[in-house]
Amino acid sequence: MEHTNMQDNTVPGLHVRKRDKVFRYCIMVSFLFVASMIVDTALTQASSEHQAASGAVAGSNPQSTGDTAPSRIMETYGKLPLYFIRNNGQMAEEVKFYEKGSGHAAFFTERGVTWSLTGKEEKEASCRDEEGYKAVTEDGTAKPGLSALQEQRMATDDNRDAASKRERHHPKRSTHNTARPQLITLVPLGAKKNPEIVAEGEQECKVNYLIGNDPSKWKTHILTYQSVVCRELYKGIDMKFYGNNRQMEYDIIVKPGASPSRVQLSYEGVEDVRIHDNGDMEIVLGEGTQLKSGSTRQPPESPFIKGEAGESRERSERTILQKKPYVYQIIDGKKVEIEGKFRVLSAGYGDKNRKSGANSGWSRTKNRASSFLYGFTVASYDKRYPLVIDPTLVYSTYLGGSGIDEGNSIAVDSTGNAYVTGWTDSSDFPTKDAMYGTRTGGYDVFVTKIDASGASLSYSTYLGGSYTDYGHSIAVDSAGNAYVTGWTRSSDFPTKDAIYGSHTAMYGGHSGNDYDAFVTKIDASGASLSYSTYLGGSYYDGGYSIAVDSTGNAYVTGRTYSTDFPTKNAIDGSLNGASDAFVTKLAASGASLSYSTYLGGSDWDYGSSIAVDGAGNAYVTGYTGSSDFPTKNAVDGSLNGASDAFVTKLDASGASLSYSTYLGGSSFDEGYGIAVDGAGNAYVTGNTGSSDFPTENAMYESFNGGVTDAFVTKMAASGTSISFSTYLGGNDSDWGMGIAVDSSGNAYVTGETYSSDFPTANAIDGSLSGRADAFVTKLATSGASLSYSTYLGGSDTDYGHSIAVDSAGNAYVTGETYSSDFPTANAMYGTNTGSFDAFVAKIDAGAGEDATPTPVATPTPSPTVTSTPDTPTPTPTVTSTPGTPTPTPSPTPEPCKPKKLKVRPKSLKLARETSVQKTVTLTCKEGLPSANRLVKVKIVSGKKRVTVSPSMKETDGNGQATFTITATEKTGNAVVRFKYKNLTGDVTVKVKKK
Repeated sequence: MEHTNMQDNTVPGLHVRKRDKVFRYCIMVSFLFVASMIVDTALTQASSEHQAASGAVAGSNPQSTGDTAPSRIMETYGKLPLYFIRNNGQMAEEVKFYEKGSGHAAFFTERGVTWSLTGKEEKEASCRDEEGYKAVTEDGTAKPGLSALQEQRMATDDNRDAASKRERHHPKRSTHNTARPQLITLVPLGAKKNPEIVAEGEQECKVNYLIGNDPSKWKTHILTYQSVVCRELYKGIDMKFYGNNRQMEYDIIVKPGASPSRVQLSYEGVEDVRIHDNGDMEIVLGEGTQLKSGSTRQPPESPFIKGEAGESRERSERTILQKKPYVYQIIDGKKVEIEGKFRVLSAGYGDKNRKSGANSGWSRTKNRASSFLYGFTVASYDKRYPLVIDPTLVYSTYLGGSGIDEGNSIAVDSTGNAYVTGWTDSSDFPTKDAMYGTRTGGYDVFVTKIDASGASLSYSTYLGGSYTDYGHSIAVDSAGNAYVTGWTRSSDFPTKDAIYGSHTAMYGGHSGNDYDAFVTKIDASGASLSYSTYLGGSYYDGGYSIAVDSTGNAYVTGRTYSTDFPTKNAIDGSLNGASDAFVTKLAASGASLSYSTYLGGSDWDYGSSIAVDGAGNAYVTGYTGSSDFPTKNAVDGSLNGASDAFVTKLDASGASLSYSTYLGGSSFDEGYGIAVDGAGNAYVTGNTGSSDFPTENAMYESFNGGVTDAFVTKMAASGTSISFSTYLGGNDSDWGMGIAVDSSGNAYVTGETYSSDFPTANAIDGSLSGRADAFVTKLATSGASLSYSTYLGGSDTDYGHSIAVDSAGNAYVTGETYSSDFPTANAMYGTNTGSFDAFVAKIDAGAGEDATPTPVATPTPSPTVTSTPDTPTPTPTVTSTPGTPTPTPSPTPEPCKPKKLKVRPKSLKLARETSVQKTVTLTCKEGLPSANRLVKVKIVSGKKRVTVSPSMKETDGNGQATFTITATEKTGNAVVRFKYKNLTGDVTVKVKKK
């Protein structure tokens, strides 16, 4: 239990929706720091022997044992609690405790509790292209030099998404920046000075701040708690803050003999207050207005008012909602509810010219003083027993979020713990400068360990310097040490050993010309560095993928523009073109290089992903525009188009190539993920725009349409032949970003798809939900059939970046989501309030049989999906960061295949801010109920008029699933669509005035 004092008028209170920013788990990782929804693939692969022994598989190149097809997203994964963190000097001195989640941070200070709610804004950014520099502007235009992937993404996506995707492999500042934080402070008036503040319920998770290169300033092993209590805030009255997932609550606990009328709370920094006739209190934070170029593509349904000189003004009212207080007593072991409501005492501290209004209808208190005072009215109750007043603060109506958090890479150890890295906005207690729009720092690397249950974090560590730092790839060894690579622009990136105080970096200073790669080993506790080093020359260098072998040697690939990149025992000791890939092996101590080499030709080359086998041979993929890229024992010795993927194997010494080959067709082709099995076969995924990409024993032999298809290729151990190679995609654009392989040779792939007919089999979700969805696909050992393949996403844009598989065949996926309804088992707290969030999802192995997709007859030769077998496996359910999943019903012994989805009536009327339940029924051919089927819901139109929860639900034994439709304050029509695979049912909702 931790204690501190809060002086003056102190008090906190509010309800925060916390998101497991870990996919979310299926969490969205808002990262506690990360809480839960992270960047590119290329997770590491430990050696085949090591991984077979440990069951660990990391990132895009995992190697672990696994079985059959998955069938559900693990329900318990992502039930993350809130974490209240004591300030041990990592925050401003006035902060005693704090809590962070997606879209918010709460700081407990001597005055009260300050919430920092951060929106997003898009800014022009300078970005480097393949050959040097490019300028990417808000309208999505770019100077020549974009890679094929970048160009095509910009053609198929808006600036927001395109910028995010370009961010994956190009060290640059994101075009997404957090807007000025919106600050509100809750101050208790007339409260006791210096009330005791107690932190209760110590949790497993420890937080570590390894910021800067002075180990004496690092903060480690910081404890986290379940709740914070302000004792005797008023005489006989405590205030307790606690929460679960994305929701923070506070209880006002009135002891016998005390009076609830003494509680007077003031919100500072707000502009308006509205009290609904249902007793909810809406707090208006201000009108967030952004000026945007008239040529900028705008998000759907954004209301705009034309400005002058070609500008448009986006109008957005930022609000939070405090639900009507739930008041109760526990008497003789039973909960007795008491009627209670908010009482607005004044607007703007004693403004006698304003009226607070009654609780009927809408009460508006315009607040020029930017503060208002409220309390509670409570009906008669038994004063012999304690009274609890429990209001809830909901942030979901606030337009914006915590800015940017992106999960780039995931690894899994032998016991099923998941390790995630990426980058997150640096966040501290908002100062006066921050209040007025000045934002210091940049992004920090985060490394988060999630326990095997997905229900708690083991640690969350921040790593960075005074500028911008990105975590791009992670690997884990058998002892639980995490290896991370990425890039940094900080001259004070941590390079010292915090435990022993010795400096172990080979290159102890930033080379001074923008970005350097870094390689960092974090010990199993997450609290100290075994080693950490810069890796680069005098120009731009980025680490994109890392792997670790059974003896702890680390293997890194990436891209360098430096003529003096460090080399040793090199195959090629010189930069050959505008940029080269590099391959570097660090000794287990981290104190020396075993080898380091350029890899490229006379144009540009890019190393995306690396894997290592049991003998220490390294396997690299990426893409090249060089016609003289080094080849040996090649399947294809020539550049075929604008760019080709490449697959290169270096022997254990690093001094020679075992094989190296182009992989591509006559257009553009790019390799993004690689894995290797115990026999030395390499598995590669990426994207292709070529209609003549090499196929072999393929499920899909033809290009399917759109700008790109994903591809999956298995190279024989010799490298001289292809075991199988197939397109993987639908009628729009698809990208393969990460790949893993289990001990049986089954390949697991993740990426993103814009295709409505992406191949599915035994799917969690059989249809595209938004503009783009992540996908997760398992290919059988032969590559000729799908064990399962599923969409994974919500109604906006979602990307899968990296995948790992454990010894049981469970798949772990991380990526990023823009969707407010990213699938969660219980979507009550599943809202994404940030510009985008990281997610982490775990999909269990299930018991599905392989499904061979059959092409749908179309005028074009593009094969499209087929799907589920007649005897379906148990339907997977989804768990996402924010939200506590509901239990999944047990499957019936012989589930039948659904043939009809029914929802009645087809139309309904709702008064504003009222709710109704709708039941969806799935039946089979003979009219029998179809149980344990995951029905998904989507708001097709009128998204501002209604909300629906949960976002998906399994049918019960009667084939039914019930959802709640709630009308907002806006009148008009909305269409809600319920669907199971290709079965749909629409309900038209008319929202009317009361």
